[in-house]
Amino acid sequence: MLWLYLDFYQLTLDALEQTSDEKSARPCVIYQAEVNQIVQRNALAKERGIEVGMGMAQAAALSADLNVIDYKQERESGHLQMLACALYQLIGDIVVYPPSCLAIRLDPSIKFYDGLMPLWQALVTQLRQQKVTYHFATGWSIESAKVLAKAKTNAVFSDRSNIQKALQYCHLKHTDLSAKQISSLARVGIHTLRGLLALPATELGKRFDNALITYLTALRGEVYPHCVYFHPAEKFSQTIEPTYEISHTHHLMPWVRRLLDQLAIFLRLRNQITHSLTLTLYFREQEQEDFEVGSACPLSDAATWHPLFELLIEKLTLSEPVTAIGLSANTTEEMTGENSDFFSDRFHYFAKMQLIGRLQAKLGEDNLNKPDLTDDHRLDVIHPPHSARPLALPDRWQPLFIATNPIPLSKPSHIQFGPVRMQTGWWDGHYIKRDYFITQSLNGELLLIYKCSPEAQWYIQGWYS
Repeated sequence: MLWLYLDFYQLTLDALEQTSDEKSARPCVIYQAEVNQIVQRNALAKERGIEVGMGMAQAAALSADLNVIDYKQERESGHLQMLACALYQLIGDIVVYPPSCLAIRLDPSIKFYDGLMPLWQALVTQLRQQKVTYHFATGWSIESAKVLAKAKTNAVFSDRSNIQKALQYCHLKHTDLSAKQISSLARVGIHTLRGLLALPATELGKRFDNALITYLTALRGEVYPHCVYFHPAEKFSQTIEPTYEISHTHHLMPWVRRLLDQLAIFLRLRNQITHSLTLTLYFREQEQEDFEVGSACPLSDAATWHPLFELLIEKLTLSEPVTAIGLSANTTEEMTGENSDFFSDRFHYFAKMQLIGRLQAKLGEDNLNKPDLTDDHRLDVIHPPHSARPLALPDRWQPLFIATNPIPLSKPSHIQFGPVRMQTGWWDGHYIKRDYFITQSLNGELLLIYKCSPEAQWYIQGWYS
């Protein structure tokens, strides 16, 4: 077996920064009052010297404009469920450990991604889209992967010898052993897993209870894990609790977008569509309010629902602050052949993620680019001199390879298509007037050439593949 353990150590803070730029522009901490400790802090708070584990008084003394958010385990567990739903599109063997950790079994799915690294890159891409920070590691059991993740190993191991070597350097504080057990082991000179794993079970049984023996066998991967795998709900109904009370309607939309993204994932996995959704606003004191949003045709994509909810929210007036936001699908139906629009616009998520994972693993993340849209037809503007890669496709006659600097045409060439007059750029001072032609040279090359006037020189702008 091969398990991946993900520790989202600042999940509440990540959820806050996704939806509120004004909050992330200030030093911000997540404070747990029960233990009087800072449990999460952003980069600005770190710059002020605030660290996790500090008390509230010390943190407030280091920053006068500190933004303090109360920690709620139920709220963070809700964010974790949404993360599990997002990753479920890629891999089904997920175990949820509230409030902020996930364990994912990798070995059954490796064959579908043609290797461990393409699978890992697909997961990384999804996590990057969710904009979360995390520590991770792989191990032969959930317990071993958890220890390595808690030790901030941040490595994907596939070989047992590498996992064993990494475990030996982990301190006992990163394990699930109690403080009393760690103290007892320290008295006999054992501070890391190197010494603990070297001891036979019979020796440990003389000094410790069965709980330690059971944990040690699980850590070594000698027993099959007893765990409950995650399964998304059959009906979509999600509630998200912001880390602050919302008093203005324009602050609602970022949270609604997150819920709509989860709805799109839910519908995609089940090949379903829906005609109507219900938005529920929970208030501090008064009863909740429900607002139904319907569509003339069934929809599944989040982007198509956004304008409808924006129109609803523009008309709302909040009588008091909103403490939580819920979204539910009233009815869903299976996709049929009558809904051709759905299939024409359908996003082939699995195929894309597998392809991206393989390319990133083989070529490296920095060497991967994708087409981008532009509203300008000038090739000199679309393709700046410092980049020879195509960034847009303004028209179907654009060649695949664009010359950063046009080259004078010096060989005979026969016109195959044209002319196409391009006369534009009057608004920014980069005015051009050119006649473009597609030509074929004597050796068979297809060229995009142009000239600025009947008597002007011909130039090569690009080549077709």
